[in-house]
Amino acid sequence: MPDISMLIAVLLAPLLAVQASAVVDRIRARRDRRIDVFRTLIRTRLQRLSAPHVDALNLIDIEFAGVWPKLRSVRDSWHSYFDWLNQRPPATEAWEIERGTRFVELLSVMGHAVGYKLDRATIERITYSPEYHGSVEREGNEIRVGLANVLAGRAAIPMALVSVPALPPIPTPPQDATVPPLQSSSL
Repeated sequence: MPDISMLIAVLLAPLLAVQASAVVDRIRARRDRRIDVFRTLIRTRLQRLSAPHVDALNLIDIEFAGVWPKLRSVRDSWHSYFDWLNQRPPATEAWEIERGTRFVELLSVMGHAVGYKLDRATIERITYSPEYHGSVEREGNEIRVGLANVLAGRAAIPMALVSVPALPPIPTPPQDATVPPLQSSSL
């Protein structure tokens, strides 16, 4: 009987090792995707309308699904932020401040869930964005809105006449030249 158990162990060991490796790979991939969502939100936190930022927000419910309390707290914080964004309030300074507070809270909770120990003050403080980036984003938006208005017929392209080119002088016939009279031809 010991020979059969040894044979079974020898045959099953590689299969179990492959299965264990696959489980570890899936767990690692899931963790890497969660970190990628977090890093994308940190990287784009000053460009909250950018496509990567919005894409990362939309992945939170998928990548942080699960019953663990840390995952649930990320989803709860995301839903709080999401609900605030969808209120459609007037653009007031108080609304913007609350939006920023909820977003920083989301990043803080998410950071803890993926192993980064960042408090709210650190998240708010570790931001660098040259003025140029803001200018490029504002100007691009102004161009997009202006072009959309022109194409929709709500605006016209302003034009100003700066100068009129001089016309070449018209040649005048000499004073002593006579023009022969027209003769009618009869057929």
